[in-house]
This record gives sequence, C-alpha cells and structure tokens, in this order.
Amino acid sequence: MTKHKKKRSQKKRKNQFTPINKHKRDGSKLASKLSSLNLQMIDWERDLIPEHLWIDLLAEEYKDVLWFKIYNEFLDKLEECLTEQPKTPLFGFISDFAIPSDEEKEKFINNNKDLIFNAFFKPIGKILSLYPESPASWLVLKEWLDSEKVDFEEELNKLSQSVSRLMKAKDLYAGHIRALPLNRLFKHNKIFLAQGKMDELAELLPKYPEKCTKEEKYHVQSFARTTINQNFMTEERYKDMVWSKYFWRHNYDLVPCAPLNESLEDGDIEMHDEKVKEIQKKTWENSIKLMKYLDKIAMQYKYDLYNPMIDQIKLGLFSRIVRLYISFVSNPFLWTRDLSCIMLRCLGETTIIFHYLILHGTNEDFKNFHDYAVGKEKLLMLHIQDTYQEFLSLEGKDTEKIAKDIGGDFHAEITAVELKGWIKKDIRTMADNTGLQKIYKIIVDPSNADIHGSWSSIRKSNLVICRQILHRFHRIPKFYEPPVYLGALVAADSIYLTAKEIAVQKLGFPEPDETLSEISEVKKAIQERSKEIIKKFKP
Repeated sequence: MTKHKKKRSQKKRKNQFTPINKHKRDGSKLASKLSSLNLQMIDWERDLIPEHLWIDLLAEEYKDVLWFKIYNEFLDKLEECLTEQPKTPLFGFISDFAIPSDEEKEKFINNNKDLIFNAFFKPIGKILSLYPESPASWLVLKEWLDSEKVDFEEELNKLSQSVSRLMKAKDLYAGHIRALPLNRLFKHNKIFLAQGKMDELAELLPKYPEKCTKEEKYHVQSFARTTINQNFMTEERYKDMVWSKYFWRHNYDLVPCAPLNESLEDGDIEMHDEKVKEIQKKTWENSIKLMKYLDKIAMQYKYDLYNPMIDQIKLGLFSRIVRLYISFVSNPFLWTRDLSCIMLRCLGETTIIFHYLILHGTNEDFKNFHDYAVGKEKLLMLHIQDTYQEFLSLEGKDTEKIAKDIGGDFHAEITAVELKGWIKKDIRTMADNTGLQKIYKIIVDPSNADIHGSWSSIRKSNLVICRQILHRFHRIPKFYEPPVYLGALVAADSIYLTAKEIAVQKLGFPEPDETLSEISEVKKAIQERSKEIIKKFKP
C-alpha cells in the first residue's frame, strides 16, 4: 500500500463517525443528522428470529432435498384458501398464520393434511405445542400430538439450536434463511428491479445461491434483508409484534436462567492472578515515595501564617491528590472497571480544581471555596436540628459538635449557606481554562456513569449474562469482580504528575527525591492491548 493510500485509509478510519463539531445542538442534546431523524431500528434478535423459526426448522428437516419448494408449495396452498389476498404475500413468518379466518383454516386443513404434517408438524409442530398461544397453533393438530410423544427437553434443545443458527444474522446460512421470503414478493409481482441501477442484481438473482460466489451471495442477501425489513416495518400484521413478545416472555416459564459467574468483558488481568500481588508490591513502593514527598513539601513550603487559608487550600488539594492516588494504586480491589473510574474521577476533578485555583484563583475564589464547605456543614447541622433529631452525622456528631467545628454557636449562626456551588464555572469550563481538557473528556466526564450508576455502568459491572439462549442472553444481577484494566494505573500516574508539575512551577514545591518507578507488568499489559486495537484498524 502506498503512503498516499495509507494516509487516506487512516483518514477514513478517523472520520468513521460524525465529528462532534458536525453535531447539531438541540437544547441539552448533541445530534448527528441521522440521530435527529428518530429512526426506528429493527431488532433482528428480538423481533425477527421468532418469525423465522418455521423457515429455519423446515430447512433443517429437509436440508438434503429441495426444501424451499416445500416452503413455496405450503404457502401457495394456504394463500389459495384465503378469500381475500393480503397486501403483502405470506412470507412464512409465524405471524402470517394468524391471517386465515376459522373457515379458511378449516378448508386448508381438510385439503392439505398430509402437506401440513410433513411441511409443518414434523419440523416445528411439537415445539409449537409448548406455545399454546402461538398464531400457528391451529396447524398443530391434537390427533398428531396424541399419537406422537413430545419430549420436552428434546424439543427445547431443537429450538435452541434453531435460535443459535439464526442468531448469526448475517452469516451465509442465516442470510439465506432471511433471503428466502424475497421470492414470494417476486412471485406475486410485488417488487421490480429498476433498469440500469439494478442490472447486476438482476443477473445474480437467477443464479442464487448455487451459481453465486460468496461475495455475490452476500450481495443478494443484503438486498433481500433490506427489502423484507421494509415490508416487515410497514405491514400491519407485524406491527404489534404479538408473536415475538409472547415467544420470548413464555420462554421464561419454560426454561430457568443460567447465569455466568463473571463478566464477558476482557480485562487486562484477573483479580486472583499472581501478577496482581507483584504489581501491588511495586505500587506500594511508589506510594511510600509519595508519602515521603508530601512530608518534604510540608516541611519546606513557606506558609503565610497570618492568613494561612489560601496555602491550606492549595496544600490540602495536593495532599488529597496524593492520598487518592495512594489509596487507589495500592488497593487492587479498586482497580476494577467501575471503582477505578470513580477513584479516577475524584483524582481528576481535584487536579482540575487545583490547577484552576493556582492559575486563575482570586482571593475571593479561595474565600468562596472555604465558605461553601462551611455552609454545607451548617446545612447538615440544621437538617439534624430541624427534622432528624434522632440522627447523628456520619462522623457521629450532633448539632452542638457540628456547630463547634464551624467555629462556635455564633459563627454558625452568622454563616450563610450557598446552595449552588463555590464558583459559577463548572468543572468542564475549569478544565478548558487550565488546558486539562484531556483529563476532563477522557476521565472525568465518562466517569459520571459510574458515579451515578447509569446504565452503561451497571451493565458492565453489576449484571452478568444469562447463557440460556432462549432467554436472549439477558442480564441478571450477580456479585462478581468486574474486569481490571491496568490503564487506570497509568492514568492515575499521569494525573498525579500533572498536579506535581504545576505545583513545582507555580507554588515552588521542591522536586521529589525519588521519581515514580515504571511497572513493567502494567506497561506490558498496555502494550498488548494496544496491539490488539491496532490489529482491528490495520488496513
């Protein structure tokens, strides 16, 4: 590949999605052109797999013969019994069998009993006997069920295999099952190929599937999927998804959940891996270095003892950064996906505030920073006094002790309570003002999910997959250790060093006697993960 082509390929990858600056602001939302159209997506797994069960099981039952001829003959005979032909021909979806009236059903059964037995009962009849409210239950005759033993476990296993085959929605097999209903549209003259634009497709369709290459098969199947999906979305008989809803919900009554014991997310290391102890040993050695460095700062920093509050806030913020860093990197149980995000959020946000106050903080900002916190203590005191007299603070303090912390009864009384915050700027703006946008965008903002327990957090860290395929691999609650991503330790190093550098430059902090050691196990894990990512995008 030439250098020019490589650059073009890289540019294409970079612009795979609409850039942020091309999104349109709508109130509090950012919307791309497509997302603003409010498009409704078809859920193949949820809505369409249940519809294709008969087609798949028919293909499996008669895979050594021309099963699609049986498929067409069955639907042709059923359509002959319909007094009024539907707008869209029958595709062989399970919902299609709800169309005939009672008289039409009776006529079809009387005239085609052998065909029904061979084409419908043999492949799927016993399975559908487990779904008494199925739209096709009228095709499962009682006399056949009485004469043939229904093995509950065997039929559910057969059904599971069918769902498994169909789950791979776009492989050649599932694609072929999905493409078959297209011939019903051609047969009933419901679809025409525009001359010129569809010439290639017109040549391929008569050859499909035996005389088509793999790429040509995919081309035909892609067209078929799009066409059938459009019909499915617009046809009234599929609108309420009655069969699909019943199928999945009824499965819960047929088979129990089978939860996995761990996440399917691929972390860098397992919590019980021996390497964790080695990494922890090295992170603790770094932590000891930071403890000594903090002691050095405490003894060498020049304080304003007449008005120490500003110095105390600056040093307190840096001390918090160090404590958060040490608490995080020295405790492997905090390295899991969700807890690491929460810890890094605290670390990143404190570092942004630290930078902002050093670079832009006025005396009023420092005063507001102090007063806001004191006001919050007063608010807690008043809540306990006014409403929750039987409670103490989490520190075990009553109203009088909280007032004493504030500065005494009189000081507590004259203290105002600010409800909106110590500064009118949000953390994003402070990050912009201090050049720490990367920390905000990559660490602080995404961590909202874990701080507030949004769906993306609980999905990844609090729920496991049910491996029962008839349950659609839904998620269920279970206690487990989420994946460990060692990149969080690298992020913690980076945030701390960012804070240390500005403290040395602007506050006159001494340089540490010892630098943080690079941990080879962490470096190797990050490199391995980077290789995997590069592989995915390699042209």
